[in-house]
Amino acid sequence: IIRKTMIRKLAQIFALFFIFTIPWENALSFGSLGSISRIIGLVAAGFWAVSVLLQNRLRTFRTSHIFIFIFLLFNVASLLWTVDFELTFGRVRTYLQMAIQIWMLWDLLDSEKLYRYALVAFLIGTFLTVASTFSNYISGQLISEWEYGRYSGGGQNAVELALILSLCFPVAWYLALSERDNSHSNLLKATYIFFIPAAFFALILTASRTA
Repeated sequence: IIRKTMIRKLAQIFALFFIFTIPWENALSFGSLGSISRIIGLVAAGFWAVSVLLQNRLRTFRTSHIFIFIFLLFNVASLLWTVDFELTFGRVRTYLQMAIQIWMLWDLLDSEKLYRYALVAFLIGTFLTVASTFSNYISGQLISEWEYGRYSGGGQNAVELALILSLCFPVAWYLALSERDNSHSNLLKATYIFFIPAAFFALILTASRTA
């Protein structure tokens, strides 16, 4: 029982670390192994698979997961009529990996406490990317010589970074409003609130019209 619990705890820790690396996944790459996010994700998935086998249980799915499964099946079926099989196959493989990630995180993050840890991990990871964007802005490091006045950080594409930042605004606001009163609450609230104008300025630096 202790071994089963320990493996699941390790899977949860690596899952949180995986979430933390997503906003800056392209900043560290290890050749054929891929990005830091991919490596940590594979480790988390390995521990999760072992945990599922040992405990012989999975968390019950919700209705939203059915739509994800239908979306995945439709893309798999599109291999039958695609005009570019190789490109479509690569996209299907990506969607399959994302579906497995959703499945893994749904099963591992099974408490309100872990949900909160996941949101904080993602926000901290995004903070690093915001700091990297500021650094590139100060040093005049543009995203490319053809894109004057646009900046990004953490190895992220400017548009993708801007979308991540947009998603983090309600996350930061939620964490600030729901922080429980304790000795560290004021500092944490201030950090969450400070993230909003900092991320907004970084978003402007990306010059992303979509975000």
